[in-house]
Amino acid sequence: MLISTFRGWLLVLLGLLAGSAQAQRLAAGYNYSLSIHADGTLWAWGLNNYGQLGTGDLTYRTTPVQVGTATNWQSVAAGETHVVATRTDGTLWTWGNTNYDYFSSPSASQKTPVQLGTAAVWQSVAAGSYFSLAIRTDGALCAWGVNSN
Repeated sequence: MLISTFRGWLLVLLGLLAGSAQAQRLAAGYNYSLSIHADGTLWAWGLNNYGQLGTGDLTYRTTPVQVGTATNWQSVAAGETHVVATRTDGTLWTWGNTNYDYFSSPSASQKTPVQLGTAAVWQSVAAGSYFSLAIRTDGALCAWGVNSN
C-alpha cells in the first residue's frame, strides 16, 4: 500500500513537472509538497491542515498553487507540518505548524510565510518532523524546534 501511494504521488509530481514552468528545487512534507521554479516562484500542493502550503487558508490543493508573489525563493524544506525557506536576499522564512516553537506566533498555525528576524545571512535550510535547521553564510548552523531526543 505504501509503495503504491508513493508511486501515485511520484506520477502526479512527474506530470506536474512536465509543464512549461519546471521545478528546480523540491521539498516533500507529510502529504504535501513544494517546488521552487526557475523564475524564483514558490509553488505548493497537498494537505494544508496547518497552513503549510502558505496560501493564507487551510484548503487542500490537488494542483500546485503559487505561494505569494515573491520571485526570489532560493531554498525550501518541508517538515511534517511546517516549512522553512530562504530567499536570494538571505532572509529566512517559515510557516505552517507553530505548536512546536518553530517561531513565535500567537496561533497554532501561520498560514502565510513570515520572516524570521531581520538578518539577511541565511543560505540553506532543512526540516525534520518537528524541528528546523538553517545554515548562515558564515557557515554557522542554527537549529530550533523539539529537542526531546
